[in-house]
Amino acid sequence: MDFRTMEEALDIPKSTQHDYFAAGIIVHKHSSLKPLLTPENMQARKQYALAFTNVVSGSVVFDAMMDRTAVARPRVVDGIQFDGILGIWPFVEQIAAKQRSHRQPPNSPDLNILDLGFINPIQTLQQKMPAYTVDELISNVNVAYLNVPDESLDNVFFTLQTVLECILETDGNNKFKLKHIGK
Repeated sequence: MDFRTMEEALDIPKSTQHDYFAAGIIVHKHSSLKPLLTPENMQARKQYALAFTNVVSGSVVFDAMMDRTAVARPRVVDGIQFDGILGIWPFVEQIAAKQRSHRQPPNSPDLNILDLGFINPIQTLQQKMPAYTVDELISNVNVAYLNVPDESLDNVFFTLQTVLECILETDGNNKFKLKHIGK
């Protein structure tokens, strides 16, 4: 949650919140839980990262990733700007919730382009719009998806490439600190 959203929710000015943050009254919490990896998981992660690379004159060059994801990197071709948004389709089935349903996290959430940062701006925009039914929620997500800035999606691709580099440097492990790439 950012200061602007908290200002709307709490009716506390952003400047006051910033002062509280600087004084340590408000603190930023970030959970960076990483799943334990087996040697097979590490090998699979390494192979996955290598699938995106092309060794050219001794250096690793990442191939285009646009054909492997549902979204594409924003770019300008022949003077025409493509924002990278291909579309969004809701796959929702309304059923009663099951008792004791468990969802296990995947072993490599850091390789999911959506988890790396594309969902966060959509969720932030969507949460500012009230929804009382599933159909309203789907509509709000569609509107939020279309309003995400192009730079946000481009930055997520830079982050994915950095994660892939770190995986190769650590031999498939997930015990690395993400490098600052100056997005």
